[in-house]
Amino acid sequence: TAVQQLLVQHLSHTSCKPGCLIIYRDGVSDAELESVRQLEVGGFLEACSQLEEGYRPRVVYLVVQKRHNVRFFTADGSNKGNVAPGTVVDHTIVSPWLFDFYLNSHAAIIGTSKAARYICLLDELGFGSDGLQTFTNWLCYLYCRCARAVSIVAPVYYAHLLAFRARRLSDDVSEDSASLRSGSSGSSSVPRFGQYAPQLDSKMFFV
Repeated sequence: TAVQQLLVQHLSHTSCKPGCLIIYRDGVSDAELESVRQLEVGGFLEACSQLEEGYRPRVVYLVVQKRHNVRFFTADGSNKGNVAPGTVVDHTIVSPWLFDFYLNSHAAIIGTSKAARYICLLDELGFGSDGLQTFTNWLCYLYCRCARAVSIVAPVYYAHLLAFRARRLSDDVSEDSASLRSGSSGSSSVPRFGQYAPQLDSKMFFV
């Protein structure tokens, strides 16, 4: 699996296995949270146990959501009404059943800033609210394409870039082939990907 491949790469570069895994997951709705908790977290742990018997890293698993209708504004209308970067809201308007919070990590250049919602499904490291919020805010400053904080954590941005690059590397992404696939009545085929230099396997070439 992809998780095992990443663990093997980490082991080959550092000669040790990670003692903890901090995972930020994008594209999950509230209705899918429980299934993600059961299936994906269990899948990560199973992949770890298959790498080596008895290997069980501690896991922190968070879901990142941007598609919501919550906005935050300053009471006095300063800074064009936008709240300051690093603003966290973790009470009153959050879920009474979930460990979630809103983090406005970036400064809006134009328009209204939109905070990201983070939902913690598992915290085996014992971060707690303050620790997890601080760590998440720090990750928003690590995006290499920008010299300032971005709206969501850098690993999620990198995952988006990798997905877009994978689409470009696919052998059948042209408009003609896309129209043929959309017009055909048969089942869609598994996309084929073009060849690239093998030394790029462990590089962030998609950046």
